[in-house]
Amino acid sequence: MGSATAEVGPAVFIREQHRDLLTYFNSPECRPIAGCQDIRYDPDGFLYYTRFAHITSLQAQEEQFVRISHSGQTGTIFSASTRIPTLEMKIIPLKRGIESGIRAMTEIINDTKEGKQKKLSSIIGRAQTLLEVYALDFDSARLRGFGEVAQETTDLLQKSRLDPKRILDEEMARITAWLLKGSSGQDSRQRDNRLISLMALSAAHQHAHEKMKEISPTVLKYTAMRQALIFQRTRERKFFDEAVNWLRPHALAADVVFKYPEKPVANWGTEKAILSHVSYILRQPVVNPYKKSGQKAAAIIDEIATFLAANERQKIKDMGLFDGAFNIINKTFAGHASIYQHAKPDERSLGDLPKQLRAYQEQKIVDAVVE
Repeated sequence: MGSATAEVGPAVFIREQHRDLLTYFNSPECRPIAGCQDIRYDPDGFLYYTRFAHITSLQAQEEQFVRISHSGQTGTIFSASTRIPTLEMKIIPLKRGIESGIRAMTEIINDTKEGKQKKLSSIIGRAQTLLEVYALDFDSARLRGFGEVAQETTDLLQKSRLDPKRILDEEMARITAWLLKGSSGQDSRQRDNRLISLMALSAAHQHAHEKMKEISPTVLKYTAMRQALIFQRTRERKFFDEAVNWLRPHALAADVVFKYPEKPVANWGTEKAILSHVSYILRQPVVNPYKKSGQKAAAIIDEIATFLAANERQKIKDMGLFDGAFNIINKTFAGHASIYQHAKPDERSLGDLPKQLRAYQEQKIVDAVVE
């Protein structure tokens, strides 16, 4: 006769004040970038992505969190299956544009691969060393002094920035606590106890290996997000590249129709078609900074087309409309040529942002890689 199986999975929470932002993120207004559901853009060209950070169960109970998924719980101390992690879901807005998003994904990937892997490797190495020593010659370790062994473990954890009292990831906190417990060589009554020490060290070693397996999915997730952003950026810049070529001083603006407005011209159908095409491609970008700049420049191109249709070509030259459109898009195109060169911060005030994003930006956001 089968028994009911407990639902197993992380308990995911979101802060009460950020529920509107989550609703906005999941609404039809926010669309995935290149099919990647974890990073989306809204009608104003702003980007948002999901991120998860560990919180303690106590935090989830005491602070203003709302559960958005369920979890199960299995196992006991030292067992292969332990408490399911408690996570906070964050919707992170990217105010500075798509290049800052690519930089953010790269930083997360590097931190996960280098920081988390290094910490877990140090735990695995220390646990393995002590398991071999305590299993083969527990008495020699006793003669040396368990206090000295435990202090070496403490120093290693501090060097790796692993303080069990300050780690929000409850599973990681237990792993370090088991390592310290096993290093002490004693049980809860302060008696030398080889069996308890080996159990604690084995638990630390096994669970550190399990945590190591989490690195690949995390890296794959953010790598996919970064690739989606790079693909989208390539698309946006392709439109701008073509527009820059049409609007540079010696291209369309140098055409006789615009350069010599006083001269009569029998037909300017070709110029009108080019203006229509340039206006169209400038409206294709969907993320900032290309969307914002493209719309501004497209509005100027439409104004040029209006003057041309009315045969008021002198106004186009006098108002410097071609130069204005070219400067707008070339500044964005050249200014964001390098992904990893920090661009000047967006000067838009919080008051110009969508309501959900403004509320989120007003609180300091602390990013944390899931550990």
